[in-house]
Amino acid sequence: MDRLSVACRDYVPGFPCSVSFYAENLEDLLEAAIEHVRAAHYEEDTPALRGEIRAKTRLEGAQKLGRIAIAEDQRRLNANDVAEPAAFAD
Repeated sequence: MDRLSVACRDYVPGFPCSVSFYAENLEDLLEAAIEHVRAAHYEEDTPALRGEIRAKTRLEGAQKLGRIAIAEDQRRLNANDVAEPAAFAD
């Protein structure tokens, strides 16, 4: 089943927040994200904020398969500077 997702750190720059939201429709996702940003970050619900959340929303699931999804995931990993785990010496 497909679902939508958005991470708080993607739409509220400057906050090192690790909260992400998942929903089956945009309305539910938007309401949860707005409630979080109002309660946790004291931001106002504005048309600009709603537009930013919509712009950062991603589709996950069967429809996201393919080269675009792989490239997008790789870009996200590179942007987060994920370190490779150190190898254990024998």
